Amino acid sequence: VEAEAMYAGILTDTKNFTFKTGVRTFEAAAYLKKLGVDVVAVKKLFDNARKEEGNVIVVFAENSQLTTIGNGAFHTLTKLTTFHMPDSVTSLGGATFYNCKSLVSAIIPESVSSIGRSAFSNCSNLVSVYCKSLTPSQCDSYDAYTFMFSNNASGRKIYVPTASVDAYKTAEGWKGYA
Repeated sequence: VEAEAMYAGILTDTKNFTFKTGVRTFEAAAYLKKLGVDVVAVKKLFDNARKEEGNVIVVFAENSQLTTIGNGAFHTLTKLTTFHMPDSVTSLGGATFYNCKSLVSAIIPESVSSIGRSAFSNCSNLVSVYCKSLTPSQCDSYDAYTFMFSNNASGRKIYVPTASVDAYKTAEGWKGYA
């Protein structure tokens, strides 16, 4: 599953191998294929999701072992309304949901310990973020106060466990949203 996620990240980053590709890109793709990536299934996922006919809902298998959602994995998937993140995810890459203008809420599982720069930026309809972790995730950003959730819906609320409110209010990357 992780190899498929990495391959999907390569497809996204290179716009299906048409942008910023080089020898290393193709070597990495070949290595992932050798590991057993189902290239057709990965491409079909993106083809179906990117049609943008109606709303897009992403749900992973209940027993998903996915640990990383790579940089820009769902970047500009403007019809994405619902994303059920597996409890196995520990890391969200930068711009993971950037410009997902139909996304209205996000649930960040307790397992997520790292969130990349601009992960939820420009999600103009994002009104609710639910963080399940007692310990605030580490946030990667130049300016943690503005980038992780910049340009969300006005009135956006971030919900955290009651016992952790003070921790989030003082944590880098989170305290700007307190």
